[in-house]
Amino acid sequence: MEDRKFKKGTNVVYGTNGICIIEDIKPMRFVAGQKESLYYILKPCSSISSTVFVPADNEVLVSKMREPLSKKEIDELLLGIRDKDFEWNSDRRFRNDMYHDILSKGVDRDLILMIRCIYLKKQELQEEGKKLPTTDNNTLKAAEKLLEEEFTYVLGVDSEEMKEYIRDMTKATKE
Repeated sequence: MEDRKFKKGTNVVYGTNGICIIEDIKPMRFVAGQKESLYYILKPCSSISSTVFVPADNEVLVSKMREPLSKKEIDELLLGIRDKDFEWNSDRRFRNDMYHDILSKGVDRDLILMIRCIYLKKQELQEEGKKLPTTDNNTLKAAEKLLEEEFTYVLGVDSEEMKEYIRDMTKATKE
């Protein structure tokens, strides 16, 4: 059997499913008469009743699997956005498509900047007595969940400590 990048029992991040444990890697067949193919069987940590089957020979789907970031990578990511901005786009469709693309890539610089942008827009609208559009609010929740899950896992802290850590690391250096 070929050497695989991922091993049974290890944790990976898989797309928008967040942190998953590789429960097994085995040949499976989902349709009678179809040949067996090797699959990664993933259990999302946030939804243990779910199971994700990733065909090992599907490069596109396997490319969505990655090792969780290291503390050093998280620090570099957070320090790298200190003075960066992400512009709010007033075109809802464009924003929705852009946000979908960013979410599908998982935790990276753009995801963190997107969270900050949506959060600031939400605060601005609340001050005006308005609400954030539902699609933007749902995007914010999904992005925060991905970020929180990976960062709390890697940093070994609870949600509040993780949020404080992010605030400290991303404080703008501009006055």
